[in-house]
Amino acid sequence: MWQASHGWAVAAARKFTAAGFENGGALMKRAFLLNILALSVVALFLIAGTYAYFTASTATTSNLFQTGTVTLGTEPTSAAFNVQNLSPGATESATILVRNGGSLDLTYRVTAEKKKGYSVVFNALTARVFDEESGAILYDGPLSALAAGPVSLGAGGSQRLRFVVGLPAETGNDLQSNYCVVDFNFDAEQAH
Repeated sequence: MWQASHGWAVAAARKFTAAGFENGGALMKRAFLLNILALSVVALFLIAGTYAYFTASTATTSNLFQTGTVTLGTEPTSAAFNVQNLSPGATESATILVRNGGSLDLTYRVTAEKKKGYSVVFNALTARVFDEESGAILYDGPLSALAAGPVSLGAGGSQRLRFVVGLPAETGNDLQSNYCVVDFNFDAEQAH
C-alpha cells in the first residue's frame, strides 16, 4: 500500500513541477512575490506601531555634591601662658581666640592635658574659662578636670575665651619650685 501511495505522490509532484516549468515558473514567482509583499506589510505595521506615540525626554545635568569642612584654629597656637613665680592665692589670665575656618557650623570642647612636670602642681591649679564678649562662664574648677563645652561656633565665626588660672591660697610648701607644662586641647565636630 505504501508503494501505491508513494507512486501517486511522485506522479503529482512531476505534474506540478512540469506545470510550473511549462508556465515559466510563474506560479513560483507569484507565490514568492506574495510572501515578500505580506512580510513587507507586516514590517510596515510593526514600524508604524512603534513610532505611533508622541515622546519627549529631558535631563537635569551637572548636579554637584561637595562636602563641607570643619576647621578649628586658635591664636596663639602655643604658649598663651608663660607664668613664673606663681604664689598661693595668685591668678594669671590669657585670652585665646578660637576660630572656625571651615564651611560648616561646629561645636567644640576644651580640655587641659599635662605634658611635662609635676602632677601635684597640675592637680593643684584652678581654672576659670569664660566668653570675653558675653561673660558666660564655660568652666570653673580644677585645671586637671577642665572640660568646657560644648560651645557652638558658626562657619567663619570666632570667639575669644579668657582663661584664668590660679593657685589656691591654702597651697602648701610642698609645691615650691615645681612646675607643669599644660596643653589646652580644642576638639571640634560639625554641629548637628
